[in-house]
Amino acid sequence: MTGICEPYIVDYLRGLYSDQDPFLLSLEEYAARYEVPIIERESLALLELMVNLKNPKRILEIGTAIGYSTIAMAKISSNVIIDTIDIDEENLSVAQLNIAEAGYDNRIFLHYGDASDVLDNLKEKYDMVFIDAAKSHYREYFDKCLNLVNDNALIISDNVLFKGLIANDELVNRRARTLVRAMRNYLEFLTHTKGLSTSVLPVGDGVAITKIDLKELEIEPERK
Repeated sequence: MTGICEPYIVDYLRGLYSDQDPFLLSLEEYAARYEVPIIERESLALLELMVNLKNPKRILEIGTAIGYSTIAMAKISSNVIIDTIDIDEENLSVAQLNIAEAGYDNRIFLHYGDASDVLDNLKEKYDMVFIDAAKSHYREYFDKCLNLVNDNALIISDNVLFKGLIANDELVNRRARTLVRAMRNYLEFLTHTKGLSTSVLPVGDGVAITKIDLKELEIEPERK
Protein backbone atom coordinates (compact mmCIF):
# COMPACT_ATOMS: atom_id res chain seq x y z
CA MET A 1 0.00 0.00 0.00
CA THR A 2 1.31 3.47 -0.87
CA GLY A 3 -0.67 5.30 1.81
CA ILE A 4 -2.46 7.28 -0.92
CA CYS A 5 -5.23 4.84 -1.88
CA GLU A 6 -6.79 1.88 -0.16
CA PRO A 7 -5.30 -1.48 -1.27
CA TYR A 8 -8.51 -2.58 -3.00
CA ILE A 9 -8.43 0.58 -5.16
CA VAL A 10 -4.77 0.01 -6.05
CA ASP A 11 -5.51 -3.62 -6.94
CA TYR A 12 -8.43 -2.61 -9.12
CA LEU A 13 -6.45 0.08 -10.97
CA ARG A 14 -3.54 -2.26 -11.60
CA GLY A 15 -5.96 -4.85 -12.89
CA LEU A 16 -7.04 -2.38 -15.55
CA TYR A 17 -3.47 -2.36 -16.87
CA SER A 18 -3.02 -6.14 -16.77
CA ASP A 19 -2.21 -6.22 -20.52
CA GLN A 20 1.14 -4.57 -19.83
CA ASP A 21 3.90 -5.10 -22.39
CA PRO A 22 5.67 -8.45 -21.61
CA PHE A 23 9.11 -6.84 -21.57
CA LEU A 24 7.99 -4.15 -19.12
CA LEU A 25 6.39 -6.87 -16.99
CA SER A 26 9.72 -8.66 -16.84
CA LEU A 27 11.34 -5.44 -15.62
CA GLU A 28 8.65 -5.09 -12.94
CA GLU A 29 9.43 -8.61 -11.76
CA TYR A 30 13.16 -7.87 -11.69
CA ALA A 31 12.56 -4.66 -9.71
CA ALA A 32 10.40 -6.52 -7.18
CA ARG A 33 12.92 -9.35 -6.82
CA TYR A 34 15.91 -7.06 -6.26
CA GLU A 35 14.01 -4.27 -4.46
CA VAL A 36 14.76 -1.61 -7.06
CA PRO A 37 12.29 1.29 -6.76
CA ILE A 38 10.45 2.01 -10.02
CA ILE A 39 7.38 4.04 -10.89
CA GLU A 40 4.11 2.34 -9.92
CA ARG A 41 2.04 0.91 -12.72
CA GLU A 42 -0.90 3.30 -12.39
CA SER A 43 1.52 6.25 -12.32
CA LEU A 44 3.25 4.86 -15.39
CA ALA A 45 -0.09 4.85 -17.23
CA LEU A 46 -0.41 8.58 -16.44
CA LEU A 47 3.16 9.24 -17.59
CA GLU A 48 2.53 7.37 -20.84
CA LEU A 49 -0.63 9.41 -21.41
CA MET A 50 1.28 12.67 -20.96
CA VAL A 51 3.89 11.56 -23.49
CA ASN A 52 1.08 10.68 -25.89
CA LEU A 53 -0.61 14.07 -25.43
CA LYS A 54 2.55 16.20 -25.46
CA ASN A 55 4.33 14.26 -28.23
CA PRO A 56 7.71 15.62 -27.11
CA LYS A 57 10.80 15.61 -29.30
CA ARG A 58 13.14 15.36 -26.32
CA ILE A 59 12.58 14.07 -22.79
CA LEU A 60 14.89 14.42 -19.81
CA GLU A 61 14.57 11.81 -17.05
CA ILE A 62 16.19 12.22 -13.64
CA GLY A 63 16.36 8.77 -12.07
CA THR A 64 16.92 5.91 -14.53
CA ALA A 65 16.96 2.92 -12.14
CA ILE A 66 16.77 -0.13 -14.44
CA GLY A 67 15.29 1.74 -17.39
CA TYR A 68 11.64 0.82 -16.79
CA SER A 69 10.05 4.23 -17.20
CA THR A 70 12.38 5.47 -19.93
CA ILE A 71 11.71 2.36 -22.04
CA ALA A 72 7.96 2.82 -21.50
CA MET A 73 8.18 6.44 -22.69
CA ALA A 74 10.26 5.45 -25.73
CA LYS A 75 7.60 2.88 -26.67
CA ILE A 76 4.90 5.56 -26.76
CA SER A 77 6.63 7.85 -29.25
CA SER A 78 8.78 6.42 -32.02
CA ASN A 79 10.65 9.69 -32.62
CA VAL A 80 11.39 10.88 -29.09
CA ILE A 81 14.99 11.22 -27.86
CA ILE A 82 15.52 10.64 -24.12
CA ASP A 83 18.42 11.63 -21.89
CA THR A 84 18.30 9.83 -18.54
CA ILE A 85 20.47 10.33 -15.45
CA ASP A 86 21.36 8.07 -12.53
CA ILE A 87 24.06 7.98 -9.87
CA ASP A 88 23.83 4.22 -9.22
CA GLU A 89 26.40 2.59 -11.50
CA GLU A 90 25.06 -0.93 -11.03
CA ASN A 91 21.48 0.04 -11.88
CA LEU A 92 22.71 2.04 -14.86
CA SER A 93 24.56 -1.02 -16.20
CA VAL A 94 21.34 -3.06 -15.94
CA ALA A 95 19.41 -0.22 -17.61
CA GLN A 96 21.90 -0.14 -20.47
CA LEU A 97 21.36 -3.85 -21.13
CA ASN A 98 17.56 -3.48 -20.90
CA ILE A 99 17.50 -0.48 -23.24
CA ALA A 100 19.63 -2.33 -25.79
CA GLU A 101 17.41 -5.41 -25.55
CA ALA A 102 14.33 -3.23 -26.08
CA GLY A 103 15.98 -1.78 -29.20
CA TYR A 104 16.10 1.84 -28.01
CA ASP A 105 19.83 2.39 -27.51
CA ASN A 106 19.79 4.73 -30.52
CA ARG A 107 17.20 7.00 -28.85
CA ILE A 108 17.88 6.68 -25.10
CA PHE A 109 21.17 8.09 -23.81
CA LEU A 110 22.45 7.30 -20.32
CA HIS A 111 24.29 9.82 -18.14
CA TYR A 112 26.12 8.57 -15.05
CA GLY A 113 26.64 10.88 -12.09
CA ASP A 114 25.02 13.16 -9.56
CA ALA A 115 22.01 14.72 -11.27
CA SER A 116 22.91 18.21 -10.06
CA ASP A 117 26.29 18.00 -11.79
CA VAL A 118 24.96 16.35 -14.95
CA LEU A 119 22.20 18.95 -15.32
CA ASP A 120 24.80 21.72 -15.30
CA ASN A 121 26.49 20.18 -18.33
CA LEU A 122 23.53 19.32 -20.58
CA LYS A 123 23.14 21.48 -23.69
CA GLU A 124 19.86 20.25 -25.20
CA LYS A 125 16.38 21.73 -24.79
CA TYR A 126 13.58 19.47 -23.61
CA ASP A 127 9.81 19.39 -24.05
CA MET A 128 9.24 17.13 -21.05
CA VAL A 129 11.10 16.28 -17.85
CA PHE A 130 10.37 13.34 -15.55
CA ILE A 131 11.80 13.60 -12.02
CA ASP A 132 12.00 10.39 -9.99
CA ALA A 133 15.18 10.60 -7.93
CA ALA A 134 16.31 11.87 -4.49
CA LYS A 135 13.14 13.44 -3.11
CA SER A 136 14.88 16.06 -0.96
CA HIS A 137 16.53 17.49 -4.09
CA TYR A 138 13.42 17.92 -6.25
CA ARG A 139 13.40 21.73 -6.01
CA GLU A 140 17.10 21.88 -6.92
CA TYR A 141 16.51 19.62 -9.94
CA PHE A 142 13.47 21.64 -10.98
CA ASP A 143 15.34 24.95 -10.85
CA LYS A 144 18.20 23.57 -12.94
CA CYS A 145 15.74 22.11 -15.46
CA LEU A 146 14.22 25.55 -16.05
CA ASN A 147 17.41 26.38 -17.98
CA LEU A 148 16.93 23.29 -20.14
CA VAL A 149 13.25 23.34 -21.14
CA ASN A 150 11.33 24.89 -23.99
CA ASP A 151 8.36 27.16 -23.34
CA ASN A 152 5.22 25.19 -22.36
CA ALA A 153 7.32 22.19 -21.37
CA LEU A 154 5.96 19.72 -18.83
CA ILE A 155 7.83 18.71 -15.70
CA ILE A 156 6.38 15.59 -14.07
CA SER A 157 7.43 14.77 -10.50
CA ASP A 158 6.80 11.32 -8.99
CA ASN A 159 6.34 10.29 -5.32
CA VAL A 160 5.35 13.80 -4.24
CA LEU A 161 2.92 12.59 -1.55
CA PHE A 162 5.51 10.17 -0.12
CA LYS A 163 3.28 7.39 1.23
CA GLY A 164 0.79 9.97 2.50
CA LEU A 165 3.24 11.53 4.97
CA ILE A 166 3.10 14.88 3.16
CA ALA A 167 -0.57 15.30 4.10
CA ASN A 168 -0.57 14.01 7.68
CA ASP A 169 1.81 15.09 10.48
CA GLU A 170 0.75 12.12 12.61
CA LEU A 171 2.42 9.75 10.15
CA VAL A 172 5.76 11.58 10.13
CA ASN A 173 8.53 10.13 12.27
CA ARG A 174 11.73 11.99 13.16
CA ARG A 175 13.76 10.43 10.34
CA ALA A 176 11.30 11.62 7.70
CA ARG A 177 10.81 15.19 8.91
CA THR A 178 13.49 16.82 6.75
CA LEU A 179 12.30 15.08 3.60
CA VAL A 180 8.65 15.84 4.32
CA ARG A 181 9.43 19.51 4.92
CA ALA A 182 11.39 19.70 1.66
CA MET A 183 8.59 18.06 -0.32
CA ARG A 184 5.91 20.27 1.22
CA ASN A 185 7.97 23.33 0.29
CA TYR A 186 8.36 21.92 -3.22
CA LEU A 187 4.61 21.43 -3.66
CA GLU A 188 3.95 24.94 -2.31
CA PHE A 189 6.44 26.25 -4.86
CA LEU A 190 4.82 24.33 -7.73
CA THR A 191 1.32 25.48 -6.88
CA HIS A 192 2.02 29.11 -5.89
CA THR A 193 4.60 30.33 -8.41
CA LYS A 194 3.61 32.60 -11.28
CA GLY A 195 4.33 30.90 -14.59
CA LEU A 196 3.80 27.38 -13.24
CA SER A 197 0.49 25.56 -13.70
CA THR A 198 0.45 22.43 -11.55
CA SER A 199 -1.93 19.61 -10.77
CA VAL A 200 -1.05 17.27 -7.88
CA LEU A 201 -2.75 13.90 -8.33
CA PRO A 202 -3.15 11.12 -5.71
CA VAL A 203 -2.05 8.46 -8.20
CA GLY A 204 0.51 5.86 -7.18
CA ASP A 205 2.64 7.64 -4.58
CA GLY A 206 1.51 11.07 -5.80
CA VAL A 207 2.31 12.73 -9.14
CA ALA A 208 2.68 16.45 -9.85
CA ILE A 209 2.29 17.64 -13.45
CA THR A 210 3.59 21.15 -14.10
CA LYS A 211 3.36 23.24 -17.26
CA ILE A 212 6.03 25.93 -17.65
CA ASP A 213 5.23 29.37 -19.04
CA LEU A 214 8.72 30.85 -19.34
CA LYS A 215 7.42 34.32 -20.25
CA GLU A 216 5.41 34.58 -17.01
CA LEU A 217 7.82 32.79 -14.72
CA GLU A 218 8.74 34.54 -11.46
CA ILE A 219 10.95 32.38 -9.22
CA GLU A 220 11.68 33.11 -5.58
CA PRO A 221 14.72 31.55 -3.83
CA GLU A 222 14.22 28.10 -2.31
CA ARG A 223 13.27 28.07 1.35
CA LYS A 224 15.54 25.96 3.58
